[in-house]
Parts: sequence; structure tokens; C-alpha cells
Amino acid sequence: MAGITLAELIDAGFRLSAKLHKNDAGDPVLSSGTPLESGIYLFVVENRIRYVGSAAKSLSRRMNSYARRQKLAAHQKQALSTRPVHVELAKVLAGNHDVEIYTCAIAAGERIVWNRLPVSVRLGLEAALIIDIDPPWNRVGRSLPLDSDDDDLED
Repeated sequence: MAGITLAELIDAGFRLSAKLHKNDAGDPVLSSGTPLESGIYLFVVENRIRYVGSAAKSLSRRMNSYARRQKLAAHQKQALSTRPVHVELAKVLAGNHDVEIYTCAIAAGERIVWNRLPVSVRLGLEAALIIDIDPPWNRVGRSLPLDSDDDDLED
């Protein structure tokens, strides 16, 4: 499946907000610019979407958390987390590649109604993008596709 492209996401309102990269001293740093609002973020390496995530409170706080964790891990020469996204970020940064961070701010608690049922825009969009794009850092360790149906499972 081809999935949604980065260009289509930019056309839909995602913007390049920051980069996670190594500074001259070799420390992972985050360039400023991520929104304070809640929303969806994409980690992009060499123009390929590697991860889709969401921040319930603040995209800026979430990105700063990633940067702090990467800096601590680099100084301790070991991963501080076994979560696939943290491990993969460390590998990319160790290879001296930048991680571009695209964001789309979505108001906290924004809901739409589907068949008279409330649906979180942020969580619904995140899940839909993960299913459609199938980013590699989201699928590491996942035992079933997100859109699998119980009828498809073998007994």
C-alpha cells in the first residue's frame, strides 16, 4: 500500500516545526519551533515518514522529552528506553542523520461526531495515519496489524 505521502500531509496542514540533530559537540539537540498546542507529529528521516505520534497536552513538551532522553542516552552510551521509537531515534542520530519533525496542532479535546458518537480528532487521525502510512518505527514489536479483524485470526 502506497499510503499518504509527506507532500499530501503538508498540503493538509502539517508543517516542518523542528529538527532533532547532533550539535558540534555531538550532543542530540532539538531546534526550536514546535507548537505549544496538542496535536500529531511525524518523525521524518531522509524524506521518509518513520513514526507517527500524538501529544495530548503540548507538542513542544513531547519533543523536548524526546530530545532530553536522547541526550541522556548519548552520554550514558546506552538506551534509556527499550521503546522502539527511542531506540531507532538513537540509531539515526548515531549515524549523523537529522530527524525532521512535522507537526499539526489539534485543539485538546477536539471531537467530531460519527453516528451520534464522539470521536477524538487527535487520536482518530493518529490511528488512521499509522494504519495508512505503516511507519516502520510504529510497527516494530506490533504483533497484529492495527486494522486486523478478529475474524481474520486463526484459532
